[in-house]
Amino acid sequence: MEQINSSVRLGWRERIGFGAGDFAHNLVFHSTLTYLTYFYTDVAGISALFALVPALFGLVSVLLILFYPITTEYYQKILREIGARGEEAGFGK
Repeated sequence: MEQINSSVRLGWRERIGFGAGDFAHNLVFHSTLTYLTYFYTDVAGISALFALVPALFGLVSVLLILFYPITTEYYQKILREIGARGEEAGFGK
């Protein structure tokens, strides 16, 4: 594996690119969360008074914390098998 030099600073184009990506991710995430809150409280009838909706979101967060390392290891295994660009398996040609 290549060693990454951590003292290299990002240029302005990279900073703006990462910032735009973070903004887009947060925009989609919070829009989805707002819609799900509306759906669970008004359409499905789950009471927000007894904190069932935040408990549901918390449960999903805990499940994500548990399954993230498992899925990450699975995808890393696949990447090691097909190569970084997938050219060994015929992808991307």
